[in-house]
Amino acid sequence: MAQPKDSRTNTKTLRWALLATAIFTAIGGLAAAALTRTLIFLVFYGGFGLPTREFPLLAGLAAGLVGGTSWWLLVERPGHLTRERGGLVGLITGVLVHPIAWVFILGLYTIRTGVWDAEGNFLVFLLFLYWGLGQSAGSP
Repeated sequence: MAQPKDSRTNTKTLRWALLATAIFTAIGGLAAAALTRTLIFLVFYGGFGLPTREFPLLAGLAAGLVGGTSWWLLVERPGHLTRERGGLVGLITGVLVHPIAWVFILGLYTIRTGVWDAEGNFLVFLLFLYWGLGQSAGSP
């Protein structure tokens, strides 16, 4: 019969998972903040009227959510800290953050503009969502 973990071990794994979440959030937010300084971002992203000021926060939130959750599920909960599992967490985070960040961004855009009331904007929303999911999956 497996031995139950004591409360100190559970507290320690929870602390590491929260630290991983904070690190993923900070790195995702900083990367997004650096991206907002590029000309291509300002032309293509800001030109559509999407929320540029909140972009680093929303991208960081997506990175923290995916990175922290995958760290907890693959490393902390099983209790096996290996390079391979850490690499897998990074791979999962890199693939899934993009569409989740787009959902957050387009959700904020929808709330701000009332996109459901405007003609044709719902189709634009679906195209952006499809594009974001396709980019994360590696399809054109």
